Amino acid sequence: MVRALDAGDWQGEATAREGLGAAAHARRDLPTAIDHYGRSLELNRRHGRQRGVALSLCYLGHALADTGQLDEAVRHFRSSAQVAEEIGDRHCRAQAVVGAGRCLAAAGAVAEAIAEVEAGLAALPAGEAASLRLPVLEELAVLQDRAGATGEARRHRQEAVQIATSLGDRRAEALRARLEPETRQAG
Repeated sequence: MVRALDAGDWQGEATAREGLGAAAHARRDLPTAIDHYGRSLELNRRHGRQRGVALSLCYLGHALADTGQLDEAVRHFRSSAQVAEEIGDRHCRAQAVVGAGRCLAAAGAVAEAIAEVEAGLAALPAGEAASLRLPVLEELAVLQDRAGATGEARRHRQEAVQIATSLGDRRAEALRARLEPETRQAG
């Protein structure tokens, strides 16, 4: 990273800080992760690299959520989703929407979480971006179960199973198993 700084390679430093943040986050050294993600965000903002801004905001959201700072995490996730939408980064937007939904639900705002995740899902057309829809559908089903909207949860889980199966995703079996008890209860 020193070489990147000496050469004025801000993009290299921003990317390195994302990596250092991820490593610290994996070690559960959350203050260090937040510091690195924050510095990456500063560099990306200063130089107008919007994709880096969206990613850094999302990473910060995850780290803040893990410290229990749910309101701050939601703020970062929403900012990430907005920037990602502006630049057409559907993957980052999907991740940010799911992160915001999880934080809202953890804070007890399940109805708001559902609305947030539903809006995110609506931005991912059914005919495209199947791999991006999968985690959003999974999260929406979990939230709807919590809210007692089991019919909607089942519908979203069924779509998630179809997508996971078509993609050969390892989550297909777990999702299918989750549907089986619902089928027995409904029958």
